[in-house]
Amino acid sequence: MTDIPWLYLGPLGALRALPSPDVDWSEDQETVGGEHTAMTGRKTRFVLAFRRSWEIDFPLLLPDQLAYLEACYMNLHAERLYLVDPLRWNRLDRWLSTGSAERSSAPTAKVSAGQLETSGEVPEDLPLGRSIRLHKPQDGTTVEGTVPNPVVPGERLKFSAYVKGKAAPSLVLLDADDQQVTDAEGDAAGGDEWERVSVALDVPEKAAYAVVRLTVQGDADDAYTTGWQLTKHEGADWVPGTGSPEVYVSELKSKTPRYPLVTASMTIQEV
Repeated sequence: MTDIPWLYLGPLGALRALPSPDVDWSEDQETVGGEHTAMTGRKTRFVLAFRRSWEIDFPLLLPDQLAYLEACYMNLHAERLYLVDPLRWNRLDRWLSTGSAERSSAPTAKVSAGQLETSGEVPEDLPLGRSIRLHKPQDGTTVEGTVPNPVVPGERLKFSAYVKGKAAPSLVLLDADDQQVTDAEGDAAGGDEWERVSVALDVPEKAAYAVVRLTVQGDADDAYTTGWQLTKHEGADWVPGTGSPEVYVSELKSKTPRYPLVTASMTIQEV
C-alpha cells in the first residue's frame, strides 16, 4: 500500500508527491457567506460554502522540484488540479460525506430514479444532523457521487457508508479519459436499523479517480444514508470529507540561499 507522508498535487491521473515541507506550514478555513445582526443583537450566519487555503514552505528544493511547483502555479497542465491531503483522510466532498442532498449549485450526489431528499433521520453515533432519503426506491436504484475523487496507484481504498434500508456499496475506478478500469461491490445492509457497509479495492496503475455508489437491493420502503467516507485507512472512524479538493496555486515565491538549491513558499486555494 502506498504511503502518503505529505501532500499530492496535480491533475487526475498525474498526481505527484510534493517535497516534504518545512515544519511551519499552515492551513486556514474560510466561510463563504455573511453575518447579520438583528436589532435585538441576535446574530444570524449565512453559509454558502467553506473554503480552505494552505501556505507551505519548502526548504532546499532541487531545480526539477521547483519546476513542478511552477508548472502548477502557471497551470501548464491546462487541467483541473487536485490536492490529496493526508491529514484529512476522507477523500469525498464535504457535502456528500455529510448526507446533504440539497446544495444551491453543483449537486454532489445524483440518483438514477426518483429524487433525493434531505432527512433528519441519522445514526446516534455520528455528529450529523441530516441524511439522504430515498422515497420508496425501486430495485437497482443507485445514488452516487458526482465529484471525482483522485486516487494514487498502489494504494488500497475503502468506501463506507451508513445505511438504513437495503442497499449495497460500490467503488468504481476510472482512468483520466473517464473509462472504467475496475470496480467492486460490498455486502448490502439489512434494512430496519442503521448499518455501516463498506467495500475495498486496490488501485491499479491506470486508475485516476474513484466514484462511490449505493445500489438499492429489491423494492423497499424509504431508505436513508449518510456518513459516506472514502479512505486508505482501514477501520478509520468517520470524518467530514475534505481530503481531495479541487485547488489552484495562487502564489509562489522562491529564493536561492545556497546555489543551486532554492527555497520556495507556495499558497494553494480551494476552488
